[in-house]
Amino acid sequence: MHAANGVPLRVEVLGPVRALLGDREIALGPPMQRALLALLALRANRAVGRTELVDALWGDDPPTTAGGSVSTYLSALRRALEPDRPSRAPSALLVSAGANSGYMLRLDSGALDCDRAEQLRERARIARTSGDLHGAVVQLQSALRLWRGLPFDGISCPFVAGERARVDELRLATVESLADALIALGRNDDAVAELSPVVRQQPLRERPRALLMTALYGAGRKADALEVFEDARRVLVDELGIEPGPELRDLHRDLIADKPAAPAPVAAPVSAGAPATPKPAQLPHDVPGFTGRVRELAQLEEVLAGGDRTVAVISAIDGSGGIGKTALAVHVAHRVAGQFPDGQLYVNLRGFDPQQPPLQPAAALGQLLRGLGVEAGAIPAETDEQAGLYRSLIAGKRMLVLLDNAASTDQVRPLLPGSPSCSVLVTSRSRLGGLVARDGAHRVTLDVLDERESVQMLAAGVGPAQIEAQPEAAAELARLCGHLPLALRIAAAQLNDRPHLDLDDLCQELADERARLDVLAVDDESTAVRAVFSWSYHALKPEPARMFRMLGLHAGTEISVAAAAALANVPVVRARRLLDVVASGHLLEGVGRDRYRFHDLLRVYSAECAAEHDSRAERIAAVSRLLDFYLHTANTVDGMLAPFRRRSELPPPVPGGQPAVFADSSAALAWCEAELSNLVAATSQAAELGDTYHATGIPGAMWAFFALRTPWPEWISSHQTGIGAAVAAGDRYGEVRLLIGLGYCYNELRRHMQVLECMERARIVYEPLSGGPLDHVVGGALGSAYFWAGRVDEAFELTNAALATSQRTGDRWSEAWALSHLGSYCRVLGRYTESVANFDRALRLFVDMEDRAGAIKVYRELGEAHRHFGKLDRAADCFRGAVRLFRESGGRPGEAWSLHELASVLHEDGKLDEAKVSWEQSLAILEEVGDHRVEQVRRRLAAIDAAAGVRRSR
Repeated sequence: MHAANGVPLRVEVLGPVRALLGDREIALGPPMQRALLALLALRANRAVGRTELVDALWGDDPPTTAGGSVSTYLSALRRALEPDRPSRAPSALLVSAGANSGYMLRLDSGALDCDRAEQLRERARIARTSGDLHGAVVQLQSALRLWRGLPFDGISCPFVAGERARVDELRLATVESLADALIALGRNDDAVAELSPVVRQQPLRERPRALLMTALYGAGRKADALEVFEDARRVLVDELGIEPGPELRDLHRDLIADKPAAPAPVAAPVSAGAPATPKPAQLPHDVPGFTGRVRELAQLEEVLAGGDRTVAVISAIDGSGGIGKTALAVHVAHRVAGQFPDGQLYVNLRGFDPQQPPLQPAAALGQLLRGLGVEAGAIPAETDEQAGLYRSLIAGKRMLVLLDNAASTDQVRPLLPGSPSCSVLVTSRSRLGGLVARDGAHRVTLDVLDERESVQMLAAGVGPAQIEAQPEAAAELARLCGHLPLALRIAAAQLNDRPHLDLDDLCQELADERARLDVLAVDDESTAVRAVFSWSYHALKPEPARMFRMLGLHAGTEISVAAAAALANVPVVRARRLLDVVASGHLLEGVGRDRYRFHDLLRVYSAECAAEHDSRAERIAAVSRLLDFYLHTANTVDGMLAPFRRRSELPPPVPGGQPAVFADSSAALAWCEAELSNLVAATSQAAELGDTYHATGIPGAMWAFFALRTPWPEWISSHQTGIGAAVAAGDRYGEVRLLIGLGYCYNELRRHMQVLECMERARIVYEPLSGGPLDHVVGGALGSAYFWAGRVDEAFELTNAALATSQRTGDRWSEAWALSHLGSYCRVLGRYTESVANFDRALRLFVDMEDRAGAIKVYRELGEAHRHFGKLDRAADCFRGAVRLFRESGGRPGEAWSLHELASVLHEDGKLDEAKVSWEQSLAILEEVGDHRVEQVRRRLAAIDAAAGVRRSR
């Protein structure tokens, strides 16, 4: 935008905050005034409310003079930006957008330096896609020259930290893209110069190290390239207790063998014939007959569907419970869904759930990634890696993300997209001032409906005839409902279900109920909601009313018909009918085939009713039936997936807690996937109740599912909860079992220090129990931990002892695992004959026991052994075996990575056409499931294509 004299305005934040009219820098005044200009520039061409400005500049504790200070700064900025403007003339640059809408800074596209950097990056991407590497380098170098020092230098406000982190990430990504292009051009020394300071400043970031290693090798500095890897390993182990990721490890191995993968000049297109990931459409169903909230709807639609944008758009809806936040968010999301053709994601963050703690960011990211088609086994374990994969998958896509029922800004921030093409809706009972201040969220605060809107909502539910016949009674009913949408919808359902009563009759009933509850009221809204709940609950017949009360004892966010049947101790068919009756009164919501969920206020009320009407013994019995149902069903699944695994004999379930029955292992796996969050919640519920039997038993019974599907966050959290419960109760046996299970999880994640901690602790805890049935299990687990910690002699001694005991006692499952461990040790130590012999024996046992998880692990380990010793045909057969078993069990990420391993072996054996086919199959699956390792396979395919081009040119 131009000032009155026609000179364009530019704002720079990638260094000290500056504003320029043409080439003339403007004196912006004190730091807070500069901060205000920076904030308005970041929200350019959008009205920013006064409340939002105060939150962004001062945070949650502004001074009483904050509003006046904002006015003073705005006036001063107007004078500075347009010194020649007459005093009463409207500003052309910094405008008031209406009495309540706020203030807007008008800027041309690219007039803000960080926006200009984004535009240059996009031009570079287009140039590289078209094969113009030189053009991409020029654009990226131009982008980097926009940085003049520390972004936002000289100002310190709540919004600055988040924005500074964003533009820092933008700069790092730009350097990485530049280095990648330079390497592709053969300008390795230039790439080294760009990357070296980044690696020093960001020692934990693996991508720059991989690029630096590639550039150093290309510059003839192989020793330096290998030293970069060793330094990465030292830093990651010392700081985080983890080994380098697969990309660095694979590159290190290739450089040692002088077989570096050629950098891919452009990202490979999706393989022909690869099945497309279904577009997510996760929005809950829209509220029928939604009425009111006209002003709020207009605001939200304008913000969410806005045109030009440089950052993801965030809208935060706050208000009290029952005020209609979720209904409004879902309704507006459905209205604008057509403008987000790449899909819509939904997560209930459980911010105010009475039974469970708020959803942790890692669990929420897991849900989002699964919604994007990423299978559980392909989801990284670390929250930062999950967030990176999530942002990568939705980058450049027009997607809408609805984050419902948030507890805090810290819970929401890791879930925010990085791409300006996305929009986010957040609902919360909290004001989320930090989200407004640091992330530029547009806030909408809801109040109760007015009388006209309330009556319209009643009419939408029951039809206009009754409302028109008794308008005064309708207004009174709305008042008695506190003008709260949740209460009004339930009241409308009561009117429909009891047609023999008129509005006056219902008003009298509700008035009597309110009078009864007034003595318990916290405020008028609380009285209204509780009165409507109570009124609807008392309209239920005894059996559905009891089902409603039992549901309040369930810890999960959703419940299946089978679990509800266990809670209420009724047959499944009867439970389904009772749930439908409760749902018909809007006291419960159906969310899928045989699955239901509560509004969190109704969950509280349901639990209160259970405490009031059912004895403590009845409530304990109901929860025991539910936990037994989960434990015994999980144990049934485990028995189907790993029939020979040593497990404790469970006592029979309590009456009513009988497990589900499955036709085959696929159905058993599907049940675990659907109930995973409930199984974790049940573990926590049991731990809180001091029920160590279920708190340790449920995660312990999920061993085979965890090993096959690898849902890392749930595996870790459930075991940590169970271990805590075992420690509190002095249950050494339960603690040892879960410590070993947790150690196995860490071993799969290559966190060898944490493996050692778990297994050492298991040994200490188990000492008083020595001589029992777990002796060889503990010894074998500790042996494996010792080996990876470098204590080789102790590892062999313990594992051989475990092998002898398992053979003596007939424990074939433990025998197979001990042989597998010995095979791994010998492979690493270069003892090929012993390694293969042990692996062969282990594989025969696992195949005979139909234990797919064990057989898959041995096939892959044995394949690596053959490959290490140059027996490439045998290695390929082993990886084919792993592919087959993964395919049979539905483990898509594992199948893809085994195909990658197979292709690597075929490539080493000179079978390039077969290798390419396997890599193409691997790539198709990795793209389908959204696996974060997809780039590694793309690079391998690009290298094959490049090599084929060289051969053809000869």
